This record gives sequence, C-alpha cells and structure tokens, in this order.
Amino acid sequence: DATSEFLSNYESELKGMTRPDKGIINSLTMLAADNVDNFNISTGIVRTLEKCVENALPTRKLIPLYVMDSIVKNVGGLYTRMFSANLVRTFCNAFRVVDNKIREAFIKLLDTWRS
Repeated sequence: DATSEFLSNYESELKGMTRPDKGIINSLTMLAADNVDNFNISTGIVRTLEKCVENALPTRKLIPLYVMDSIVKNVGGLYTRMFSANLVRTFCNAFRVVDNKIREAFIKLLDTWRS
C-alpha cells in the first residue's frame, strides 16, 4: 500500500546516507512535516528512525539521530511526544556501542537538547 511504500522509500533514503547530509536530513524532515497529520506515516517515521539507530553500524548511528533531532526541532508537536517515549533507551543503547570520538558527537547533540 501507499504507506508501506512511503516508509520503505523513507528508510532507503535514510540508510543511503553514509555521512550526515544536511540536504537529505532537511528533505526527510520536510517529509515528516508534510505527514504529521497522517498517523500511520508519522508513527512509521518514528519507528523507522528508532530502528535505524538500533540497527546501524556504530559509525552511522548518529545519522538517524540527527534526523530525529531535526524533526523534533523543526516540526515538534506529535513527533516530540512520540520520540520521547523511547529516546533515552534509543540514545543510551547507541551510545554504549560507539567509540569515544563518536561519543563526543553524541554528547554535543545531547547538549543541544539541554539548551
């Protein structure tokens, strides 16, 4: 169906990033904003991002977190509530498996959430 196809394309675009790409992150954020009122798609986006953080190689775990960050900061609302349900677990599980250099980037991202 259309929802499954949309989410599959969203995930492909996300997984296609080998490094954070502001243009793609902005595009994925805009797609989230455009679909905030579609419950199936918006919850699917949240689940897709959480799954991508969980399953990504340690060197790529920050990429979906940057997309989550962008969606929360630029769209907010429903997405903020949905991401916050699993954010501590998602972030901590990813943090545990990355090296110290990537941990520094995790901490920088976390610091932006505190302010």
